[in-house]
Amino acid sequence: MTSRCYIGSGNKPRGSVCANAHAEATESWRREDRRRVVRDFFVEVLGIPPETGEEKAHLLGDAVGPEALARMIYLLALLRR
Repeated sequence: MTSRCYIGSGNKPRGSVCANAHAEATESWRREDRRRVVRDFFVEVLGIPPETGEEKAHLLGDAVGPEALARMIYLLALLRR
């Protein structure tokens, strides 16, 4: 499994963990990108079924703040090492 950063060219993983997670999360993100992070967190970290994760991410993706989003990105990157 490979780690990946979600947005922006130039955001390179450093040692399989995205070094710019907080910077990425505080930038203005497209709605789809925020929802993808939340969906992946629900599915990969919390073990929620993909269909449910997609539905919940659609409802909650815009409500997740930049700090929580950055932590989700960081945890996803660690798990994907």
